[in-house]
Amino acid sequence: MVILVDTSVWVDYMRGGDGPGHRALSRLKDTAIGSIATTPPISMELLAGPTDELGVRRVERVLESVPSLALEPVHDFDAAAAIFRAVRRSGRTPRSITDCLIAAVAIRHGVPLLHRDADFDAVAEVTELDSRSLL
Repeated sequence: MVILVDTSVWVDYMRGGDGPGHRALSRLKDTAIGSIATTPPISMELLAGPTDELGVRRVERVLESVPSLALEPVHDFDAAAAIFRAVRRSGRTPRSITDCLIAAVAIRHGVPLLHRDADFDAVAEVTELDSRSLL
């Protein structure tokens, strides 16, 4: 089974230490090689974070080590907008349309999403997103 790993977990993992994202992703990497994935919006968020070239290269190495789930722009952008509207109709407003895009990719690929972001729990309440929260 493939699991899409959100930026919130990757950041925790790359910081090291003993955070829940680091522990969960370390276990997945140790026990299920090839079962974790990313997608272009997650890669974009991760590559935007480093403040120096060494950090960028470190992120690039991590991203090169896992498969990336393809983005289908026309379908996924429309689905992300629909997800945003559905969450808003439920009484919440997602903090990031990018999170809605990540959710749309996970739903279309039929894979669970491992995260540390309450927005995804709200998305899961109004869509078929398989949310695996570390909160």
